[in-house]
Amino acid sequence: MAVYKPINPTRIILSLLAAPLVTPTVFLLYQVTLKDAKTPIDTMVGVYLNYGFYSYLVTLLLGIPVLYVLHRENLRKLIYFILGGAMLGLIPATIIGVIGVGKMSIYILCLVSGLLSAVVFWVLSGWGNVNAVRTCD
Repeated sequence: MAVYKPINPTRIILSLLAAPLVTPTVFLLYQVTLKDAKTPIDTMVGVYLNYGFYSYLVTLLLGIPVLYVLHRENLRKLIYFILGGAMLGLIPATIIGVIGVGKMSIYILCLVSGLLSAVVFWVLSGWGNVNAVRTCD
């Protein structure tokens, strides 16, 4: 059985601050590549302020509790984070869809954003680091 390294709180906090920035980046790339090729700086700032706020809000309200459950259940593999991030990405997309503002593309963008945010968090936090230490019975 693998023995996991202890979690570094500084890396967790930095990961929680960095991972939500993936969402506005995904939305900005979508806007630049598919909507219009010339995006002014003020539009870029607006995208980061708008989607960044909601991304941090989802991280605070939903991401941290999911992280707690993953930690408590000792689920450290990347696949658990990918599934959790994808589900967390679909929650705001569903709310937007219920309000009636969103299109199908918003579901895909939110799913990809949540998935990539989870991967970035997992990599930056070192959550999956394993010591190759065997215990003697």
